[in-house]
Amino acid sequence: MAAAPSSSPFASLFRRLAPALRKNRRFYVGGAVFVAISSAATLVYPQIVRIVVDEAVLGGELERLNPLALMMLGILAIEGAALWILFLLFGKAARNTVESLREKLVDHLMEQEVAFFDRESSSVLMARIMGDVGQIREMLAKSLPDAFRQSLFMIGGLALVVQTSPLLALSIALIWPPIYFGTSKLGKRVRRAGNEVQTAESQVAQSALEAFDGIRTVRAYARERSESDRVRRFIRATVQRAQRGIKAESMLQGFSKLTTESGMILGLWIGGWLIANGRLTTGALVSFILYARLVVNSTKNLTNFVALVSRLHGTTEHIFSYLDRETEMPIEGGERLERVEGRLCFEDVRFHYGDKGGDDHPHGVEGIDLCIERGEEVAIVGASGSGKSTLMRLAARFYDPDAGAVRLDGHDLRELDPGWLRQNVTFVAQDSSLFSRSIDENLRFGREDADESAVAEALEAVGGTTLVQSQPSGLETDVGDHGSRLSGGQRQRIALARALVCEPAVLILDEATSALDAESEARIKEALRKLDYRPTVIWIAHRLSTVVDVARVLVIDRGRLVADGTHAELMQSSPEYRDLVETQLVSE
Repeated sequence: MAAAPSSSPFASLFRRLAPALRKNRRFYVGGAVFVAISSAATLVYPQIVRIVVDEAVLGGELERLNPLALMMLGILAIEGAALWILFLLFGKAARNTVESLREKLVDHLMEQEVAFFDRESSSVLMARIMGDVGQIREMLAKSLPDAFRQSLFMIGGLALVVQTSPLLALSIALIWPPIYFGTSKLGKRVRRAGNEVQTAESQVAQSALEAFDGIRTVRAYARERSESDRVRRFIRATVQRAQRGIKAESMLQGFSKLTTESGMILGLWIGGWLIANGRLTTGALVSFILYARLVVNSTKNLTNFVALVSRLHGTTEHIFSYLDRETEMPIEGGERLERVEGRLCFEDVRFHYGDKGGDDHPHGVEGIDLCIERGEEVAIVGASGSGKSTLMRLAARFYDPDAGAVRLDGHDLRELDPGWLRQNVTFVAQDSSLFSRSIDENLRFGREDADESAVAEALEAVGGTTLVQSQPSGLETDVGDHGSRLSGGQRQRIALARALVCEPAVLILDEATSALDAESEARIKEALRKLDYRPTVIWIAHRLSTVVDVARVLVIDRGRLVADGTHAELMQSSPEYRDLVETQLVSE
């Protein structure tokens, strides 16, 4: 027989889906009613065939043919209508269930800490959200109601076969073991090949997504053919792995056909012997064959269903592992200060990425003690990988330090509400993402309730007013995927203005003006100094013009603070700074 539906993968999968299933139970219950109706119609049909053969045809009661034929048509109509309604109800329930699961997964992933996204590929996450969850919908909408029907066919068919002839029932019993064991063994090969194909297809998706996302880099280096070849290699690997599955699938189909037809032949032989001895009617033999096919096919189909659930169980374990994961840094909860001055202090802060993921900063942050006062303008410089950006990511609480504390106005960041904190400590990176929305929506991303004057002032401060006026639809212009319809400098202006709309107490600019010329950057710096709310401004700089007129320059080397002073002072006192100026800081 087929593996029992209560087997571990089956029970585990539906236990995990139970909350979403319960929300749509009225659809599932209604669908189950029509499963019973359609199955009953199918099981009644061979009985009518028996009466037609034994009584109407062989019994000479030809006047009964027309009513019996109409009855058969009526049964078929009932079965067809019941099938239509049950798949409609199960389809609606499956769609609602899966969308509920998909929403829950997206919500939960959005709450994970930044380090989680450093480790996880975005293409893999998308595959889980769209592909894996979509497979669950197919199972719930089509395979599950069919499994219910097959179960009823097996139970009802067996009962009717035994009622027809216990000796004929023996022929079914004899072919069950080879069908079950053969299907199970070959089914394992099919499942294994399916898992390999799924892995290979995810590699295809990831490589294609990387190529499309980086199309400008691909085009810049004329690597179109190379990237196509790379994707093609993954596609060919997928085909090779799929061939094993196709081979196992074809063997399974051939084996099923052989065993099923062998059982039918055995049943016909036994049935013919019984008819010859007057122990069975011809109509009973015909109905037996119909019931036997139902039972044998239901055995095979239920085995395949359990195999499908087993495969989905492995797939959904990835989904539920995400849902079970507790974020290391909640997005809300904690203290909210009534007033924020913008004083930022680092107290013996130590941090290493380790297995947290993230950029390759071998030195991390090594015991930094530092205070940046309210309204101060500071530039942080250092060699690539020295820990400048890492230090400021700790200030925005993208990560928590391994030791020590980062404080805002004397309060440990870990005690503050993270969402509230990031409204007051805003981090603008060199490649800050713009979303495929209008300019206005991007500007209001951090503060949806900002009025028009706040947006206009922010644009004016970064020199973005002309930019907006030059666009065909002004503020309603769509910026394209990742801001692809704007130049690099325009994207940075919008990202800066978006930060200013929030009126943060601390503004961290990680090479946020690198795509602008020195004159434009100077105008932005002057505008920031004139803001009435006087934020603390921290520049992470690789350009000398950014540093020379800033009141305070911090030099980071190998994760440590090695110098602190003005540009002129450091040129006299700090060899590390002089080396940076001479070899790495770009002068314009």
